[in-house]
Amino acid sequence: MSVKGKNQLIKAPANILPSVSLPAKAKKVKLEKVQGLQVPLLELIYKADADRSKRATISNSVDAFEIFMVQWDWNKIELVKQLKILLLTNANKVLGISEVATGCMDKALFDPKFIFSAALLSGAGKIILGNNNTSGNVKPSREDFNATRSLVLSGRLIGIEVVDHLIFSKEACFSFADNGLMQTDFLSIKWPL
Repeated sequence: MSVKGKNQLIKAPANILPSVSLPAKAKKVKLEKVQGLQVPLLELIYKADADRSKRATISNSVDAFEIFMVQWDWNKIELVKQLKILLLTNANKVLGISEVATGCMDKALFDPKFIFSAALLSGAGKIILGNNNTSGNVKPSREDFNATRSLVLSGRLIGIEVVDHLIFSKEACFSFADNGLMQTDFLSIKWPL
């Protein structure tokens, strides 16, 4: 059996079939079935159009907030809730911003797979979450706290550190990290606010 790659022909090992003993006729049928399958090739591409030497470095929550504010749609900040992520290298250099979810006035449902697929695609070692609050109240809700905790745990499993979660309005910003909510013991406490 052989599998055609993009520009090559790869010979599959003879032992590709399960080690369960099958009658010769069943092995032949299984091989014919596998050979007839078509599998699409998935190719992920990340295009960075910014000069590496001119990329911003994030040192604190104020730096992250300023980057988010430059990229945020000010016409929507009091209209719809949005969640974006700031993608960083391990040296805190900005790789980019990805919009993860846009919702209604008070909720934006997101899928963690989209957050981490953007991080993996860009080669990010760290991410910072940012979401606006249309009411102007930047105090985290129970949902904000639980979502952050869940993303921190998920990130640890795949080696991507969730550095901070910023909640902001036009007038104010709340940083989970500045308020001690990104510490190791953060994962073991119940909603503290």
